[in-house]
Amino acid sequence: MSNETIALIYLRSAVHDEAAVAEQRRICTGHAAAQGWTIGEIFVDNGASGMTNKDGFRALCEAVSAGRADIVLAQDLGRISRDIDACVEFVRMCETCGVCVICVHGGTIRAETLQPDPRSVHSALTKRGIAARARR
Repeated sequence: MSNETIALIYLRSAVHDEAAVAEQRRICTGHAAAQGWTIGEIFVDNGASGMTNKDGFRALCEAVSAGRADIVLAQDLGRISRDIDACVEFVRMCETCGVCVICVHGGTIRAETLQPDPRSVHSALTKRGIAARARR
């Protein structure tokens, strides 16, 4: 039996921007390596709005549902979606499958954290992610 932690990485840029996606990849793979996680798969939506259906995101959801991960890792919550309801739905689905959602700039995301006042939590997490990127 393996004790390795499998992380699926999700990368998204609203405008087609290879450099932005490459930077997210560097940040997320570095974070996973620092934690000792094994990267299972990397899903990318380059040039996809945070408010629309995305092929990479759909494939990520299928991988989570299929039990191919312990963790979903993204740079920040805004990479997953700009739609708070979609974020809550995604986190709930992951939790149901026993998968943690972790943002490099934001920590572990739980549906219960997003529930009480999800729009302010989302805003705070997004602002924290933006501030962290600005400090780099």
